[in-house]
Amino acid sequence: MAEARASTPLPAQDSAEPEMSRRSWYTTTTAIDAFAQAVDDLHHATRVPKHAVVAALMEAAVTHKADVYHQLMERHPLNPPAT
Repeated sequence: MAEARASTPLPAQDSAEPEMSRRSWYTTTTAIDAFAQAVDDLHHATRVPKHAVVAALMEAAVTHKADVYHQLMERHPLNPPAT
């Protein structure tokens, strides 16, 4: 007769796993196509999961927020307030 084994509990989920989230924003086809290509290029070059590549690209954008601000102001200057 086979001996009964105590079930081994599954390992706990690694608490270092990042919490995941989804957002939905509209943007130009050119911008999203370039972003998707950058994600694919980095994913294939590094074999890092795509969600990590997307996060790294977003973090890089946040790091350069001031540069993006200046680019936006050059492309879309604010209208001066009416006096």
